[in-house]
Amino acid sequence: MSIRYLRKLGQLTNKICMSKVCENKHETRCCHRDFCKITRELMTETTREKYLFDQNAEIPFMGEHGCRVPPEHRPGCTGYLCPEATKGDQGRKYRKLCRLAGVPYIPRDGYSMDLI
Repeated sequence: MSIRYLRKLGQLTNKICMSKVCENKHETRCCHRDFCKITRELMTETTREKYLFDQNAEIPFMGEHGCRVPPEHRPGCTGYLCPEATKGDQGRKYRKLCRLAGVPYIPRDGYSMDLI
C-alpha cells in the first residue's frame, strides 16, 4: 500500500463524507465503532498511544473534523465510501486513488466488515 496515495484518498473521502453528499445524514456517517476497534487492534502499541480512543463515544476515533487516525493506519476505513458518494466525477477520482493506494473499492453497505 502506498502511504502517499492513502493520505490523498483519506483527504478525498473525508471531504466527501464531511460534505454529506450521501443520504446518510447521521453524524457518524457510515462509520461504525467496530471499524475503530479493528483499526485499534491492527495498530502497534506505540501508535495506539498517540490517538484518543474514547470508549464511551459512539465512534471511538471520530473527532469534530472526521477520524483522528491518519489514513495509513486505517486503510479499510480510508477506502470506504457509500455507493451514493462514488458516483460521477468524484467517483472516478475515488476509484483511481483506491487503485493507486492499493485499497479495494467494492461497493458495500456502511456496516459490513468484509474489507477492513
